[in-house]
Amino acid sequence: MKVKHSKSTSVLLINPPQSDDELFGKYKNLAGYFIPVGLLSIAAVLKANGYTVKILDSVIEGMTFDNFREFIRSTDYDIVGITSFTNTFQNTIDAARIVREELSDALIVIGGVHVTALPVRSLNDCPDANIIVIGEGEYTLLDICEHVERHNRDFSDIQGIVYRNQSEPKTTPPRPIIKHLDELPIPAYEDIPLEKYIPDDSISKYTPCYSLFASRGCPYNCIFCSAHITMGKQPRYKSLDYFFNEIDLLIEKYNAKAFIIQDSTLLNNKKWVKTLCERLIANNYKIHWTCNARVDQVDEHILVLMKKAGCWLIEYGAESANPKSLTLLRKAFTVEQIRVAIEQTRNAGIMVACTYIIGCPGEDLNDAWHTVRFAREMATEFAMFFLPVPYPGTILYDVCQKDGGLQTNISWKDYSAVNYNNPIYVNPRIDPETFKTLPDRAVFEYYKSIKVLWYNLVKISTSNDIKRYWKAAKLLILNSNVK
Repeated sequence: MKVKHSKSTSVLLINPPQSDDELFGKYKNLAGYFIPVGLLSIAAVLKANGYTVKILDSVIEGMTFDNFREFIRSTDYDIVGITSFTNTFQNTIDAARIVREELSDALIVIGGVHVTALPVRSLNDCPDANIIVIGEGEYTLLDICEHVERHNRDFSDIQGIVYRNQSEPKTTPPRPIIKHLDELPIPAYEDIPLEKYIPDDSISKYTPCYSLFASRGCPYNCIFCSAHITMGKQPRYKSLDYFFNEIDLLIEKYNAKAFIIQDSTLLNNKKWVKTLCERLIANNYKIHWTCNARVDQVDEHILVLMKKAGCWLIEYGAESANPKSLTLLRKAFTVEQIRVAIEQTRNAGIMVACTYIIGCPGEDLNDAWHTVRFAREMATEFAMFFLPVPYPGTILYDVCQKDGGLQTNISWKDYSAVNYNNPIYVNPRIDPETFKTLPDRAVFEYYKSIKVLWYNLVKISTSNDIKRYWKAAKLLILNSNVK
């Protein structure tokens, strides 16, 4: 995309302050940080159209709200965009308030998955915000910038927003999805301190390791996920030429040794992945990468090809060993397919991580432990256990409400997958205190398994492996005192 002449309007894009305690709970010394690719993509589009843009990731900079206020007080931006997730939405509200107090004339725009799911409510919940962006933000924010540049504060012709119209929320028609991702410039990696984004050791065996996306959109109907709400159900892939330009940039300019492909499920287009792998092999890329996939998308041939192309870990959303829960969650695969995919992946020489949701609506304590026992039997290198978190806008929210377990004394901060002190949903078939401790108990029972320990110990081959397993040992100790 050719850069246009410079504009006078300046833009600040913010990831609001959030402490490591809020982000990771007791696992704060074990976790890592992902690149805010969404903000980088928006910044790249605005810069290509002549706007001055700064990205402030308050989290990676270790900012408190006092630090954040000092920074805002020292700046002068026309538009301030703030990203949001459900568990951080209170932080977004607090950041918007500080921006309004220090930059009274700034136009405050909120985007992200949370406000996309609850746009009108979000505008009401955040009194200092002027506009809510629904869905993909690149062209919506560009339209907002063009209006501000022309001193036009009538936003009624901008698609995909909720804005204040004489203090009342007004919703405009939805914006079509971006069908051709190649029309977007490469994300503005140059605008953040890439060296600070060190992912979780469990998925960054080789460093430097950077996260990126190959596609947008998910056609599946998992009731706990809101990916399709933000990015739509139609999968759209970058062309391979575009994707290779992006990874070549990260290799040549930032010394990348590994990538985390963050797509919800990379293998929606198996032909694209096959060609990606063949090109990596043919051009002798010495690069290591991980991805997410569904258990019903893999087969022996594609797994062997992915291994040859540098894939060393695949994460599967196995979710449950109970057929009734897989049906409830609309996973559209079976327990046997989970088993086969894990075995085929292991046979191909690729490590496996699995995520599980325990205590789903309709389950009792025996059902929850059945999933844990299944996970121990599969003995994948990594396993993560979560309670159901019914995010707004998902079908799971309605299911949990009908089940009678949706709590009322909650805040946005309780929508956390690492801290279940005050869970959003409490399964009425399980004792509340027992329910809260299920994930910690599951982690302890899983990683103390001799089979799991053995499969991990025989994979040690580098100093990074030793570091990763030392951290895993500390994780086990953290959970050893759970009653």
